[in-house]
Amino acid sequence: MSFPVRPPDAQPAKAPLPPVKDVFVSVFIPHSVSEGGVAQVVATLVRAGYDMAQPARVRVAIRETDVRFFYRQDAEAARMLARRLGGVARDFTDSPRKPRPGRLELWVAEGPRTGAAGNGQIDGTR
Repeated sequence: MSFPVRPPDAQPAKAPLPPVKDVFVSVFIPHSVSEGGVAQVVATLVRAGYDMAQPARVRVAIRETDVRFFYRQDAEAARMLARRLGGVARDFTDSPRKPRPGRLELWVAEGPRTGAAGNGQIDGTR
């Protein structure tokens, strides 16, 4: 006795992730990063559900992608975002100038990202 082979049922399209609660990301990208690189970063943030500002182009050399947090309660969110982007979370809690709580700053490195460099660890150095 044989049974007819039936194709698998159509899978629903993946719904976008819900926004990451209480986190807003300001994005800073050097002029040397291509438009394609900017689009890739933006797409990663959107897919992950982050609310963000339009990326700002900056005239500084950034060697390593970092996510800066300014309040202890934002450290875990910074670590998770840094891990997702292959960067490092940086502790700016003692900075005299701070944005509101729940705001992170993403500084994107020039050049290609390497998976080995970013582990999402928190680095207290600047």
